[in-house]
Amino acid sequence: MNYIYFAINLLLFIFTLQSNSLTNAQKEPLAILWEVDDNKVPELLNIEKQLIMVDGILQPLLDSSSFGGSYIDVMKNKLFINTLDFSKAKYISSLRGVKQYNNLIEFKNASNSLVELRSKFQKIRDLAQQNLPKKVEIFIDMKENNVVVHIKRQLGDRKFIDAIMPFKPLILFVTSQKQSSSSFNSTHPSISKRDINNVILGGDGLYNEANGGICSTGLWARDKVDPNVTFIISAGHCFDQSKSNSENLFHYVPWNQNQPLGLVGSAIFYSLGPHDFLIIHVTGNIKPLSSIRNTDSILHKQLIISEVVPIYSHGAHICKSGYSTYVTCGYVKGLGATYIIDYTVMTDMIFADMINVPGDSGGCVFTYSQDLNSVNLVGIISSGNRGVKRNLISTIQPLKVILDTLDLVLVVLGQVVSV
Repeated sequence: MNYIYFAINLLLFIFTLQSNSLTNAQKEPLAILWEVDDNKVPELLNIEKQLIMVDGILQPLLDSSSFGGSYIDVMKNKLFINTLDFSKAKYISSLRGVKQYNNLIEFKNASNSLVELRSKFQKIRDLAQQNLPKKVEIFIDMKENNVVVHIKRQLGDRKFIDAIMPFKPLILFVTSQKQSSSSFNSTHPSISKRDINNVILGGDGLYNEANGGICSTGLWARDKVDPNVTFIISAGHCFDQSKSNSENLFHYVPWNQNQPLGLVGSAIFYSLGPHDFLIIHVTGNIKPLSSIRNTDSILHKQLIISEVVPIYSHGAHICKSGYSTYVTCGYVKGLGATYIIDYTVMTDMIFADMINVPGDSGGCVFTYSQDLNSVNLVGIISSGNRGVKRNLISTIQPLKVILDTLDLVLVVLGQVVSV
């Protein structure tokens, strides 16, 4: 009898363990980031929305010589203000439009004002452009209240590192990765033939016939003058510069597949710096759809793009969908940042501490709206770094400059929108 009782309890324990493991594996990406159950995500999205709103109210009120910027922390339900002059903090707290939110605001002692941070950032960026290290990321990290420099250890970069030391930035040495890859992912559930249905979503794979490389689908756009002309936007470094535009033919590759399924179209324009993007003219039998791939999810396998929302708050969540690592999320670490790769300088980038690897380049970057089904467009993935969380940086190309360059409009919920 004792043996039977023990066996029953053991089976129950194993079942519970397997259920918990399955539940964790099936969590939505944003729930994984925030380390909560899926049903808690809408509540935290509302908290984040309010913090971003309060941040937007306070940013114009903060004297850049008395304050060192701001950042939000959703889990703490706080907007942190880096503060040098607390007498100014007291005044701001008393303002009519602010005092109702004082329970959400925390003025935090800081060493660097925003004026000092911007000056340090500009001088370090100028030195980077003069010395051109092989790969470096430079941004103002509001939480660190300092300029952060991510750089790979290279013998030739010693001169640059020595030159920036007087500005006392936070220097983090990282393990870098190539910007694209032809390797295929085989660790996730495959997509059946009927799921493909001759459409391509944000985050799906793009195979370049010119060099055999794999990147990811970013955004769907149309010509402002002729709405029948359709484009897909991806990363500029996915273009093979040794071949012509017409030879850079891109084919659709679903997640977890190792064979292209159909022609998307050929490249018509690419840029490597100061911005990283590629325009593909859709001429093949695969058509774009204004949704984002999220196949790992049980309930939200396609994320509906509802609108375009620029990011202004450090610490806000940000996510991407890409061919290699699917949908992953992180926090905004830097805005208006500078990225140098292979001596090419890119400016006005967004940095975030989310995972992406070769093959994710060009993938759609977004934020969730007020549920787990609808999202807001932000831009596309440019590059990333492997490493521990503190050193994990994804470089994001904001979408506005892309659309302005070629006078394009985005397609959202079947409608065109200007940014």
